[in-house]
Amino acid sequence: MNATSIRAASLAELQTSLAKAKHKNPSLNIGILFCSIDFSIEKIRNIFTDTEIALFGCTSSGEIHDDYYVEHQMTCLLLDLPKGSFQIVGQARQEKSTYEMAQAAGQKIKNTFADQSVLLLAQGVGANADEIVNGMKEKLGDQVQLYGGLAGDNLALKETFVFSNQACYSDGLMMLILDNTQVRLSGFATSGWEAIGVLHQVTKATDNVLYEIDGEPALNVFLKYFGSFDDADKGLDGVKNVSAQYPLQILRPDGSYVLRSPLFGVEEDKSLVLAGGVKEGDRFRFSISPGFEVIDQTVQEFGHFKAEVKAVDAMILFSCIGRLGALGPLMEDEIKGIHQYWNKPMAGFFSYGEIGATKGATCDFHNETCTLVTFTDCSHG
Repeated sequence: MNATSIRAASLAELQTSLAKAKHKNPSLNIGILFCSIDFSIEKIRNIFTDTEIALFGCTSSGEIHDDYYVEHQMTCLLLDLPKGSFQIVGQARQEKSTYEMAQAAGQKIKNTFADQSVLLLAQGVGANADEIVNGMKEKLGDQVQLYGGLAGDNLALKETFVFSNQACYSDGLMMLILDNTQVRLSGFATSGWEAIGVLHQVTKATDNVLYEIDGEPALNVFLKYFGSFDDADKGLDGVKNVSAQYPLQILRPDGSYVLRSPLFGVEEDKSLVLAGGVKEGDRFRFSISPGFEVIDQTVQEFGHFKAEVKAVDAMILFSCIGRLGALGPLMEDEIKGIHQYWNKPMAGFFSYGEIGATKGATCDFHNETCTLVTFTDCSHG
């Protein structure tokens, strides 16, 4: 499998870069693209269709190209996947619930290859991403190889898009389904955040709104520990500050955990609105970044993954926008550290949530997490 990654700051630059890449390698047949909400998606789709390259992509909140990141640009991973080894399938919500939409998408996946893995891009605003994962697992089983991220819109939190040559959805899913007998996906998710304090229990919650912790109003518990929300309800800076600092570390029955970031508090009912769903009965600890050591810790975790997955042709990196808020420009050190293990073409973006598997666990929905997905041509053996 041949792969190349490109970056573009304009539609004209994208068109030129695609034409050059296609001239150099006419067998390139798919582009995985992440772009700022600033660009015309319709024009991007037309460029890929004219270049005869299948398109799979979404809007973002910052773009990753090889070993660095940019903002308000586009990044794209171009591949020449074996003929017949992939399908790009979309699923609009229409009148369905999020869970029903995910079930319908899971059925479409089930109807493709006998042995498949899935790269998933989902809307980043207005959907319960836990229900996306749960709905797909209901159709495909807990061991489904599912990796992906939630689309972004530069933290405007208004509207995001997932798209292909054939469709574009602000309320739906886009899936790249791969035949595991020809192309193998491997993935790993880690956060580096450390649990602090005592174990708590969710005693009242609906979807991503947390009303009570240990029988007390959730906002009161948060403020007792952390003091204030730093004006979290005042837009971009507040969201970055809070969601990056004190996510909830939710324990799973298998011993793994996922993070749930507080977005803002609601004074009227003393609730916390989170960036992902929780359930009554969930146990958790609050967590905090251990400082900039989190970068070294995260990179080391991917070093262990490298020992297991040696032959890699290309990579996709989904990193939570909250990590960028917490680490700032030092985020580039994390990206460089991950990229250098394989030194293969890589594209990615800062997302509103990540889908992947931590060590020893099945796929789940995460916040504040870094998820790497690798492509390997099975002819490597």
